[in-house]
Amino acid sequence: MHTKKTVYSQKAKPTTKSIRLDAGCNFINNGRKKAGQACFKKKGDRVWIRDTARDGMRIEVRGSVNSHGTPGYRCYGNYKGGWQICNFDARWPRAMSSSGTSTSGRATS
Repeated sequence: MHTKKTVYSQKAKPTTKSIRLDAGCNFINNGRKKAGQACFKKKGDRVWIRDTARDGMRIEVRGSVNSHGTPGYRCYGNYKGGWQICNFDARWPRAMSSSGTSTSGRATS
């Protein structure tokens, strides 16, 4: 029996705030070069993304909040550069929020 995986999806909102880059951050590449950055901040369950290529392709980050891959998340933004935030705080069950995360990203058209 195949169970359907829950994936929380959200369009990122622009912010004037910046983020301190740390171990929760990764570079996103488009197959040829670095296209952006993504950071996960456990406190507040926020995913920060930033387009650095400015090539007309949007930034999208997908990941999971625990080692079982459930639930998943997807944060996507536009190509206009600057930091953007997806806030999953109210959507994830509290028990999931403190679990480890994995983040992968890509640039999409």
